[in-house]
Amino acid sequence: MPKTKTKSSIISSYEKNEYGRVLLAEHRKLDDLPDLLDSQKKGFDEFINHYVHQLFKEAMPIEYVA
Repeated sequence: MPKTKTKSSIISSYEKNEYGRVLLAEHRKLDDLPDLLDSQKKGFDEFINHYVHQLFKEAMPIEYVA
């Protein structure tokens, strides 16, 4: 008769973290995430350099109307 594994022997075969907790999910790499701050900076630079410049170009010259 084959030997059945106990609950503790099954859990001990899994990877554990530094706190001794069993990790059942696959490990995800954080370096696969996009650089969100860089995306925000590029969008803000585009807004300042293109759209605000275009707005001032359309509003200039301001004429005195009395």
